[in-house]
Amino acid sequence: MNKADVDRALRKHLATKNQAIAIVSDHAEALRDSLLSGKPTPIVYDTKDTPPEVIKEDQVIERFPLPLSPARTTVVPVDSMFER
Repeated sequence: MNKADVDRALRKHLATKNQAIAIVSDHAEALRDSLLSGKPTPIVYDTKDTPPEVIKEDQVIERFPLPLSPARTTVVPVDSMFER
């Protein structure tokens, strides 16, 4: 399997329209505000010597627009996550 195969499978099986994503965070409201702001979200590594080509690609990814709206973005308290 190569990158083209993976890209083709992603295009075929994943759609961003009406996609739901759950993120667990100890700073959920700040994360929500950051994502809704549309500002770049730089990627930070805990490792040294990240290849330059990865850094270059990350600089594109950090500016990728996310189709988020405040009305469809909810912070759920952890105490109610698994309630029925």
